[in-house]
Amino acid sequence: MLKERGLIHAVPKGEILLFSIATAIMMYLYRRKGGLTDGVLNSLVRFFLGPNDQSHCQEVNSLEASLSINIQQSQMEQKWLQPTLKAFSTGYIVQLVPMLLGQIKHVFKRPGKLLRVFYNEDCLRCGVFLGSFVAIFKIVEWVLELLRNKRDEVNGLLAGGAAGLSMIFYRNSSIALYLASKISEVLYKHGISAGILPSIPYAEILAYSFSTALLFHACTWEVHSVRPSYWRYLNVVTAKRFCELNRAKVDEIFGTESSRLFPKDDLYKSLTRM
Repeated sequence: MLKERGLIHAVPKGEILLFSIATAIMMYLYRRKGGLTDGVLNSLVRFFLGPNDQSHCQEVNSLEASLSINIQQSQMEQKWLQPTLKAFSTGYIVQLVPMLLGQIKHVFKRPGKLLRVFYNEDCLRCGVFLGSFVAIFKIVEWVLELLRNKRDEVNGLLAGGAAGLSMIFYRNSSIALYLASKISEVLYKHGISAGILPSIPYAEILAYSFSTALLFHACTWEVHSVRPSYWRYLNVVTAKRFCELNRAKVDEIFGTESSRLFPKDDLYKSLTRM
């Protein structure tokens, strides 16, 4: 909405920058004892990167570093290759399964179409995104550990920021915004625990109410600012009530361009927009 009004401008590759910042903070907290308190994020990071074995700072002398190099070189497959393949497979399957389910009805009529789903570009890009994220993080953190002779959360911070650049293979603002919001929530809770930030009663309810109000306002007056997926979902749950508004008259009175996506001869056409 602010972008439509010209109050802000899009940042080129902004979702990649936001994701890198969020992953840097996330991995810093993950490597810090008691830092990453969000259960969902903790579980996801542990699933892709393995358990956190760096809960406290640990100095590494030159002899230990030399031994670490030899050991890790001999176990490179376990160090980063296996987690990378696991992440790639997960990303590929997560994208593949919904597509396969959507093509079940074509199995007998057009089996060739089903086979082409396995080579879908989105499936491969999602797999490369998650696989490269894990690989970059593992390798960068390992190199930093050797260069700094230290295992601590700073390595996680730098490695997490570098790993966030993997979103270049699968640019998705929803993922970046979701992760940024979860990290903001974790930081806010840490601020409350430290006595820096105030605890707002019923903050979750207030945030949900404000978000719902803003979304319904946009669907009524500025539907062109709403994500197509949100628009379709809200029309399903409200029985297309948003389409019953006389948008031509609203534009005439308020000038909000709410009919931009609604041709006069087909008020429901916008329901199928992508």
